Amino acid sequence: VELLEGIASSIGSALMRKRLEATVRESEEKYRGVFESGFDPVLFVDGRTGRIESANAAALQMYGYAEDEMLALKTEALATDAEKARECLAGVVAGRTKGVVTGFRHKKKDGTEFPVEISASRCAIGGQVKVIAAVHDTTRRLRDAHAAARAAAEVELLQAREAMVTEMMATVSHEMRTPLAAIKGFSETLRCGGLDDKENRLDFVETIERHAERLRLLVEDMLLMTDLDSRAKPPAFEAIDLAGFVAEGVTSVAPLIKTGGAALACDISGGLTVLVDSDRMTRVIQNLLDNAFKYNRRGGRVDITARADGAMAVVTVRDTGLGIPERDLGQIFDRFYRGRATKHIHGTGLGLSIVKAIVELHDGRIRVESVIGKGSAFHFTLPLAR
Repeated sequence: VELLEGIASSIGSALMRKRLEATVRESEEKYRGVFESGFDPVLFVDGRTGRIESANAAALQMYGYAEDEMLALKTEALATDAEKARECLAGVVAGRTKGVVTGFRHKKKDGTEFPVEISASRCAIGGQVKVIAAVHDTTRRLRDAHAAARAAAEVELLQAREAMVTEMMATVSHEMRTPLAAIKGFSETLRCGGLDDKENRLDFVETIERHAERLRLLVEDMLLMTDLDSRAKPPAFEAIDLAGFVAEGVTSVAPLIKTGGAALACDISGGLTVLVDSDRMTRVIQNLLDNAFKYNRRGGRVDITARADGAMAVVTVRDTGLGIPERDLGQIFDRFYRGRATKHIHGTGLGLSIVKAIVELHDGRIRVESVIGKGSAFHFTLPLAR
């Protein structure tokens, strides 16, 4: 009986062992099936040494290694920053790092780098800590994100331009209303008997001419501003002598100097050769001189100076005029902006915005300093010709 019981017990143990082995094999097959068929690359790593113990087909394909080559590596060999990879693995093993880890860049066998996100978790097998890491290549996601950001930026730019055009049209309409009303009114006056008014008819005609000239300047400034915004006409840069160029600019505003009631002095360092679009830069000199005389006081002074500062020339147009209130300094280069103290002085409100746009087209910068009652100084930079 004892013998039979022993035999039965041995048979029962063998059957149980076979069932257990079958269960283990089935679990291993299920694990292997899930591991190998995963869409994301998965690595099975020794938590203590960081050595890769297993890698699925997706991981081998992504990194470009054969299986035996991959199993001879540590995870840090896949990262562009080995120290950061070791710290991440230690954090997962210690339980400090959980969930998805971002900010990593990995490299393939051929050296190609790519951004990744890693979802890692730890487990204990046979008393040893193992790490399972699912690696996701985020190149496409980042590319799509960049494309979406660019598209959003373009939409925002288009909306800003549309708003700017709408605002500009409203402002232009307002600016045109006064001269058009004056031209229409005085024309009607002449038609309705003003031609026979020998004493005043010449004044009527001069008023019409003055407002027509104001309209002409406004249209010219608008066309130039549109041209600068669109960049349709690329600048024609050439190396020119700055002293001679400023002298020509001064000649072009000679009538203004004669009637402005202020003296003009130039002090340009010799040998300064700048790289500029002469047609557009002439407009900068003219506009700044126009302002310097227009807002000056009778018996005042306008000074133009220039000096080298590294790779740039610094040009300054200084006047002894009204000065600009501090509240206006931050908006002085805005389109159509005119300070409260200068509303009564003729102008389109585009002169300084044109100056700023042209200076920046030359990779230069412009700034203004001003003291009420003492005058203003406009400083702008231009690249020196090499």
